[in-house]
Amino acid sequence: MKLPAILQEPVSFTMDSYRFRLLQCKHGIYAYCVQPHYHGAHCYELNYTLDGRGTLVSSGVSYPIEPNIFYLHGAGVEHSQLPAEHHSITDYCITLEVCPLFAKHTSAKPSPGSVFYNMNFFYGKDDGRLGKILEEIHREIESPSIGRDIYLQGLFQQFVITVVRYYCKDSIDDDQYTTLDLNEYRNMIILQTMLQEHATLTLEQLAEKIQCSPRQMQRILKQDYGKSFRELKLYYNMSKASVLLTSTEQSVPEIAAICGYSTPEQFYHAFKHYYQTTPGKYRASHKKNLPGA
Repeated sequence: MKLPAILQEPVSFTMDSYRFRLLQCKHGIYAYCVQPHYHGAHCYELNYTLDGRGTLVSSGVSYPIEPNIFYLHGAGVEHSQLPAEHHSITDYCITLEVCPLFAKHTSAKPSPGSVFYNMNFFYGKDDGRLGKILEEIHREIESPSIGRDIYLQGLFQQFVITVVRYYCKDSIDDDQYTTLDLNEYRNMIILQTMLQEHATLTLEQLAEKIQCSPRQMQRILKQDYGKSFRELKLYYNMSKASVLLTSTEQSVPEIAAICGYSTPEQFYHAFKHYYQTTPGKYRASHKKNLPGA
């Protein structure tokens, strides 16, 4: 069973002067490397492992992936996932937007909303509480019934507070459905398109996907990702090359073609300029750090 990749009517509620929106909720299996990527402004992603083993690399640090492990990444935090050899990983993947409703917050006491909003990264192991909530969210979206809107809002608030309690290692004392707005939709499409099509993607093609001009597309990328289209495409090309060099035995010319370069020489020059080393040296120095190497 899989949940919709992008919810047509995302769950939305307010907590402690912050607006929360569940944008994406997926349940699936992957047996391949999820290449390094990061999310745009106000965007958070939580992965909860149901089965399988592997390695999470977040901001250059490795963490084991195993059942009941969950990890959250905020905007701008680079991360990738690598299943262990002969393993696939089954997980829930939740993507949400969190925005402050006011410019300043004067409360001196931490609140669940403010703690969640200020989390850039968290890695933890569930004792069963979070998994039960995610299972119930999955079941409710898959088979909706009377009172669905209110019930999902309640489940999602439990989800946020449970993550915050794990993060704080302590308890904190303390309606509506909307359609996905244009900015949220654009960010989701940009991320998914870059991950899947970066090798051959043009600025015009990306702009067409979200129905704006190439000039507007450049402004959106600078605002939300701090990079031009060329810089963002290079980032994804080099991230893909890094994954292939360290997790496969494919040759440099094969990797060059996969990453969209017309000749191995063009790829070699771009890679060396980006990483300050050659593809061969990069592979030799990084493969020894992989699990089982």
